[in-house]
Amino acid sequence: LPARAAALTLDDGYGCAFTRAFPILRRYGLDGTLFLVTSTVGTAGHVAWDEARLMLAQGMDFGSHAVRHCDLTALPTPELDAELALSKADLERELATPIRQIAYPAGRYDERVKEHARQAGYLAGWKKGGGWVTPDSDPLMLPRVRSSTTMAGFIRKLTHRPPTLDELARYGP
Repeated sequence: LPARAAALTLDDGYGCAFTRAFPILRRYGLDGTLFLVTSTVGTAGHVAWDEARLMLAQGMDFGSHAVRHCDLTALPTPELDAELALSKADLERELATPIRQIAYPAGRYDERVKEHARQAGYLAGWKKGGGWVTPDSDPLMLPRVRSSTTMAGFIRKLTHRPPTLDELARYGP
């Protein structure tokens, strides 16, 4: 990745990821990763498989947010393994693409969850808690900065400075 890369991630697969967030990302030529809860795909208020396939065809990436969006740390090992494996398998079958990332539901993880995610074939895991990803970051414990903001606020979070006039002209306030 470039030295100043940013990963844009969306969780849960609510319908607004398709109707609102995706068009905004496309307008700015951006991509992101949508972490889907596989048991809710196609249910009221959530992204449908056809919508997810359209997003994928236009550059979005997808990852797992488990089958039921439950606290993986509280599950007995067989249930944990099922949540990790079944979600990955459903996503790969429906989207016909490898699923390499998981966003731990509610950001909750522990060493056992991390190790079972690795065994299930995930290469990256996103956790709760902000911070920057560095070359030394554990790929299965990547931090995220939670944010709902304006473009100016987003630029400020990424660069630690106010947006320039050129940035505001290009991306808006």
